[in-house]
Amino acid sequence: MAEEQNNTIFGKIIRKEIPATIVYEDEQCLAFRDIHPVAATHIILVPKQHIPRMAAVEERHAAVMGHLMVAANKIAKQEHLDGYRLVVNDGPLGGQGTLTSESAAHAALAGLRHHITIAHQDIVSMSDGGEGFLASLRSMDLEMHQLTVVGPRGAPVRAQFGVARKDPSVAVIESSAAMGLALLPPEGRDPWETTSYGLGQLMRAAYDLGARELLVGVGGSATTDGGLGALQALGLQIALAPPPPGQAAPDGPPGAEAEAEGQGWRFAGKHLGRVARFALPPQGLLAGCRVRVCVDVQNPLLGPTGAVRVFGPQKGARGPVLEALEAGMAHAAALMATQGLAPCPELAAIPGTGAAGGIPAGFRAFLGAHFQPGVAFIGDAVGLEERIARADLVLTGGRLAAGEGCYDDQTGYGKACSHVEALCRRHGRPLLVICGRYAASGPRPPTCPPPVDLVSRFGEGPAMADPARCTEELLRESWPALAAAIGFPRPRPVLGCLAPALAPVEGR
Repeated sequence: MAEEQNNTIFGKIIRKEIPATIVYEDEQCLAFRDIHPVAATHIILVPKQHIPRMAAVEERHAAVMGHLMVAANKIAKQEHLDGYRLVVNDGPLGGQGTLTSESAAHAALAGLRHHITIAHQDIVSMSDGGEGFLASLRSMDLEMHQLTVVGPRGAPVRAQFGVARKDPSVAVIESSAAMGLALLPPEGRDPWETTSYGLGQLMRAAYDLGARELLVGVGGSATTDGGLGALQALGLQIALAPPPPGQAAPDGPPGAEAEAEGQGWRFAGKHLGRVARFALPPQGLLAGCRVRVCVDVQNPLLGPTGAVRVFGPQKGARGPVLEALEAGMAHAAALMATQGLAPCPELAAIPGTGAAGGIPAGFRAFLGAHFQPGVAFIGDAVGLEERIARADLVLTGGRLAAGEGCYDDQTGYGKACSHVEALCRRHGRPLLVICGRYAASGPRPPTCPPPVDLVSRFGEGPAMADPARCTEELLRESWPALAAAIGFPRPRPVLGCLAPALAPVEGR
């Protein structure tokens, strides 16, 4: 075995049978420039004694490995090396029921390693306010609380929220845990019937535990009720006008809307057009509590770029239902603007009020909520801009999921992917966007090549069935062309630290 190992290219270089530029040497290891033309700028660090496979590593071998790490740091300073620093934004790559964020990030890394040496990988968990909001705020050291709440179609669901251990007056709530689109199968999605009531139950539970600052991430919702379901759960009284005799749901049979709302009814999209008045309890809602809403988009509440027109179709609204929801939302918004905590005639036009089926609009009217772009909030919390500025390459993408996750014209309204793109343009960092499906129609900045579309590369069946394999295969087989497209630089010196099963160097 020693004979074979001494005949490897490493053994021959160590014995100087093959000329190579040695850049570092001590009693236990040496480093030389890789002679392979593809990696001519790489530096290889090898031990001078045999290091067996990890299953047989002894204490003395562990000491050699530790020495290698020390030597690697010395070489990096001596040669001014830092390797390729890689930031992987893992939030948008995740799919609802298709590919988890972490799996997507590691699949991308596995494909890249066939072509480049990655000295430092930085996987950043991101959210735009929707799914993954809680997970993105791990740095807040949250104590999680679970409870059963009313789901978007009325069935009970288990949901959780977090309370900051360092400051229990602060709670973090992810709206999609109680009313997310992912909680319903495609055939069950219907914003005419869905409610945000469960979100209000989460907020009430956090308030009852003593939280007086609620940080609510909204996005990825299955609802279009203006947040009135959640507000109803918090104590808002909503009086409805009776429906016209025999009124039907816009796409349902006659009489489908004729039931009388009795005790325990929950506000849904179908009630928007029937609101007669609102009434706050004497003590108000969540007295003494500050509510901050992190929105996933900057759309207004109404109009062609509003909550209904843009996001209604992915929630299941079509044709007459879409029109009825838009008319109902306009009616309810006019009342919210005049019957809330303070008159707010511009309510429906405020950027962000169209997020999550209009939740920010209702929360502004009756809770005095302040809202901000969720992706900017999360980005600040995790230091995203600083991490991108240090990177040589950034990867991000769009979710691969039916109806929720193709890279389309909605992406530019404040989604995480567009925020990452903006930061990469600001710092001149090459960016590769990998998405499940690309359907954007608008022009892209010249510095942003189009995303790579897994569905167009592999077909919808394979891309949906095994997006991790497709992501890895895409980068493994197409990286040179992709690198050229995004302007990834030619390899610069990269430090690789190897501990192969080499025989001891004799006579040195």
